[in-house]
Amino acid sequence: RAGRIVSGKSVRDAIEEFCQRQDVKHCTHNLNRRHLEDFLGHARIHTVEQLSERLVHSWLGTLKTRGYNPGGQSLALRVLRTFCRFCRKRRWTSYYPFEDFKIPKSTFTGRYLTDDERDRLLSINPRYDVDRHLSRALTFGLYSLLRISQVFHAAWEHFRAPDQLWIPGIKGQEGRWIRLHPKA
Repeated sequence: RAGRIVSGKSVRDAIEEFCQRQDVKHCTHNLNRRHLEDFLGHARIHTVEQLSERLVHSWLGTLKTRGYNPGGQSLALRVLRTFCRFCRKRRWTSYYPFEDFKIPKSTFTGRYLTDDERDRLLSINPRYDVDRHLSRALTFGLYSLLRISQVFHAAWEHFRAPDQLWIPGIKGQEGRWIRLHPKA
C-alpha cells in the first residue's frame, strides 16, 4: 500500500530448504531437485508467489510435448505438488496451484514376463562376470517377489535357515519374515 515492492520467498531458497528436510532420503532429494530445476527452466519464476495453476497446466503441456507418458507426467507433477504444499505449509504463499488441478493417472499395467523374456533377462554372457551376479540377483528377485532394491540390500544376517528371509519395512510398511520359494 505504501508503494514499495515486497519481495517474497525466492524459489531457489525454497527449493534448498525443501531439499534439506531430514525425513527424506538423499536419493529422493536428488530426484526432487532434478524435477524442480527442470520446472524452473520452463517457468522462469523467481518467487514462490508466482506459482500458479496456469503455470502447472503449461508445465503439463510441455511434459506431453517432450513425450512423457502419463506415469512420467504424474511423477513430475507430484514432485511439484509436494513442493507447493511445503511452501504453503511454511506460509511462503497463500495460493495452492493444485486446488482444482487433476494429475494424470499412470496407464501402466504390470504383466508377467514371457518365457523368452525371462530367459533373455537371466542369460549369462561368459565374457562378462557381472552377468552371472545380475542373473543370480534377478532370479532371486523373480522367485521371492521382492523389489530389486530389496534384493540388493539383502545381507547375510537377514537369512534364517532353512528358508526364511527378513524383509525390512519399506514405504511405511513394517518389516517381516517371509518364506522363500525353493528356486530363490
